Amino acid sequence: MKLLNMDGIQKPVALSAINQFEKQNSEISVNVLYLDDAQEIVPIRTAKFSNQRKHHVILLMLSDQNNKFHYTSVQSLSRLVGYRTKCRRKTYVCQYCLHPFAKEDQLNEHLPGCSQHQPQQVVYPKPGQNISNLYSLLISVAETKITDIYRTETTLIHWQNTEQVD
Repeated sequence: MKLLNMDGIQKPVALSAINQFEKQNSEISVNVLYLDDAQEIVPIRTAKFSNQRKHHVILLMLSDQNNKFHYTSVQSLSRLVGYRTKCRRKTYVCQYCLHPFAKEDQLNEHLPGCSQHQPQQVVYPKPGQNISNLYSLLISVAETKITDIYRTETTLIHWQNTEQVD
């Protein structure tokens, strides 16, 4: 059995020290989940090479009001977040957004796009919740992006028109 290289890493291991741990232990990758105030499980750290190393560990970080924390090992993401779907069998869970899929090929189709982003959480409105504010926010963001693109294109066109030709 090979021992873990913990040189220079203080215990308890802080979230910020996991990168160093992964560098010193090249066969292990670590993802960390967190139980937030609303009792929802959210990803707070996802290894860049989650599916590339021999051993992959998923930890759930629990903390109290005094900022003391403890990690516990997650053996099955399907059991941990499977309640989020109507499927009562094993689910295939994305490590990056924790979205459960009923079929493995659906997860495999989803992973390339999702793995390019930082850890995230998908939040759905609760039954009966007014989503008009969310819709207004999305429209506002879209309009801002379109305006920014228009300004950039206008600036480029203006710049091209003022260019001197010899």
